[in-house]
Amino acid sequence: MKFNRYLFPVIFIICLFAFSFVACDKGLNKPDAAAKKSEPIAKPQPVKPAATPVVQTAPTSTPEPQALDFNAMTREGKNVKLSDFRGKVSLVMVWASWCGYCRKALPEINKEVPQFKNHGAQVLALNADMDKNDAEKYLKTNIAPVHVTVLYDPNGEGRNALGVRGFPAFFVLDAKGRIAYNIPGYGPGLVDHLLQVIDKVNEAK
Repeated sequence: MKFNRYLFPVIFIICLFAFSFVACDKGLNKPDAAAKKSEPIAKPQPVKPAATPVVQTAPTSTPEPQALDFNAMTREGKNVKLSDFRGKVSLVMVWASWCGYCRKALPEINKEVPQFKNHGAQVLALNADMDKNDAEKYLKTNIAPVHVTVLYDPNGEGRNALGVRGFPAFFVLDAKGRIAYNIPGYGPGLVDHLLQVIDKVNEAK
């Protein structure tokens, strides 16, 4: 019979399929042996920072200030250099006859020249007028006698060397001609302040 001819193969295929399904189901539900033996995840350990290399540097030294020098002219018309006045502390006042505060400061500085000398300093009054006759007229009219050493700087060589930015300006130079202090402007107690600064420069010799 045709029915019996195909019945056996169909039954065989159905049984084979059922057996495979049962085997897969048992395999899926079976506990994983590897999972049972797995160890808990270890806590992350802090990473020690790498040691920072110690860099040794040689101590830096502040460069020594350079001695200044520039050309100027005396009231008598003699050409001189700032270096001609080395050997003792110098108070350099930069002024102009048209400067109002200079007109107040210069008479005070001129009057106290003997006191500056007693403190070991010479006083140089560096004039910035383009025409020295303007300065001479002011000196003859307002300051007599003149105790400061007046130097003329019509071309601005001295002002550039000193780094002058306004008038009046005061510079205390040590005995080697180096700027020790820069005191800009004018105000009460100027002479006393300058004397204190001069004493400090002399003590630092």
